[in-house]
Amino acid sequence: MNGLATIHDDCLEYELEIISIAEELTERRLKAYKSGKAESFKAIISLLESIKQEAETYKEYLDEVKS
Repeated sequence: MNGLATIHDDCLEYELEIISIAEELTERRLKAYKSGKAESFKAIISLLESIKQEAETYKEYLDEVKS
């Protein structure tokens, strides 16, 4: 496998992991919201914000690789 294919496979694995984690946190956030657990809700929102920041950093990395 060439270097580009390896990078592609690594990126795909990372992206799928991000999606899976975000989906799970979204489900937990909805449950926390519905049950009125404010602390859990706030903690999950914080985690989702962290994931968003990391995803933005990752996107910048991919943009640099494309150049």
